[in-house]
Amino acid sequence: MVVIVCDGAGTVLRTDVLTEGASDPSLLPVRDVLALVLAAGGSSFGVAHNHPTGCLDTSKADCRATSRLGAGATVVGLRF
Repeated sequence: MVVIVCDGAGTVLRTDVLTEGASDPSLLPVRDVLALVLAAGGSSFGVAHNHPTGCLDTSKADCRATSRLGAGATVVGLRF
């Protein structure tokens, strides 16, 4: 899982590998992502990950994690 932290203009401030998974799903720790973005002084961010199985379909777990991350970002005033 990679986190890309940006400023208000969309300039990349920092890119970090947050977790490394194997063939099983990688967890998306919402608190860790938001803490990283805030500590870097970012105002927006994105995340990316690979699908080691080769299937590019969005999983239910991906949708849940994205929803939780978006909700958390809104609470602390970040743009996801």
